[in-house]
Amino acid sequence: MEFFAKRIGDTLWAADDVSQVELARVPQDKLVHVEIRQERNGAMHRLYFVLVGIVARAFDEQPDDVDYKLRIAAGHYTEVRFPDGAVEKRPMTIRWAKMDQVAFGAFFENIVRVVYRLYGILPEDAQRELDAILAPDAERVA
Repeated sequence: MEFFAKRIGDTLWAADDVSQVELARVPQDKLVHVEIRQERNGAMHRLYFVLVGIVARAFDEQPDDVDYKLRIAAGHYTEVRFPDGAVEKRPMTIRWAKMDQVAFGAFFENIVRVVYRLYGILPEDAQRELDAILAPDAERVA
C-alpha cells in the first residue's frame, strides 16, 4: 500500500482523496512499518546534469565521463571483482526509482564538494554559473 502524506507538526495527513482512501485501510491501533520517501525534484535532477555539462565544457571532457567520475569520486559506486583479482568501480544509478529527494539532495551536496576537490571549481562559482544558466534571459523577454 502506498499513498501521499504531508507532515503537519507530529502528524502525517493524507495528501489527497486517493491517499485518504488508502490511509483508511491501515488498521487502527496496530503497529505498522512506514518508509518515508520524498518525491524527486525534477529541477534538481536537471541541475546535476547542467553541472556535469559545465565541468565537461570547462575541462574539454565528455559529459558521460564527467558524470561517471563524479559519481565514483562521491562514493556512489559498486565494485565488480574479476576472477584475476582486478576490481572495477562502476557508478551506481541515480534514476528516479532508486533515489528519493532526500537521498538525491545529499548526493548532490556531495557532488558539489567533489567538483571542487577534483576540478577546483568552488561551490559559489558553480552556483553562479548554474544561476546564470537557469535565470531568464531579460533580453529575450523584452
